[in-house]
Amino acid sequence: MYSSRTIFIILAILVGALTRLIPHAPNFTAIGALALFGGAYLSSRWLAVAVPVLAVFLSDMVINNTIYAQPGQFVWMYEGAWLVYVSTALCAVLGMIMLRTVNTGKVVSASVLSAVLFYALTNFGAWAGSTMYAQTIDGLAASYIAALPFLGWTVLGNLFFGGILFGGFELAGRRFPKLALRKA
Repeated sequence: MYSSRTIFIILAILVGALTRLIPHAPNFTAIGALALFGGAYLSSRWLAVAVPVLAVFLSDMVINNTIYAQPGQFVWMYEGAWLVYVSTALCAVLGMIMLRTVNTGKVVSASVLSAVLFYALTNFGAWAGSTMYAQTIDGLAASYIAALPFLGWTVLGNLFFGGILFGGFELAGRRFPKLALRKA
């Protein structure tokens, strides 16, 4: 079975995904931060990727069934959802690589880089095959330019929630020594 530390980290990731369910600025959620957090602290590479992706999927299930769906209709997937899941998984891998040792500078760098990764991947997907943008380099550039405000919110969300997750975990580790061990 899993250690109390692993369970604590998994619960923190699942709770972090709830930020998508409360009113927020576009892309100002904990998704990137929780993927980095899982990558940094879960020793099982499988769990480090699967838990954040599952957390996003579960929050999608709630959002799409309660907010976007018509009464009596269940919509579990939205266009481009798979790119969100892939970018979440890649952000977890980024956390595994960049945050082998956790410090403020590395968390900030990984938070910004994961936001850029999410932005690049999901906006490429928004452009590819789109009727909204010309399928040219200019159309691709237009899709990236149109999404720049979302990049800013994603960076701010990653930094804010990264501070809460990583800082909170550091403080919890001081209070509860079992949490202070390197990997769960």
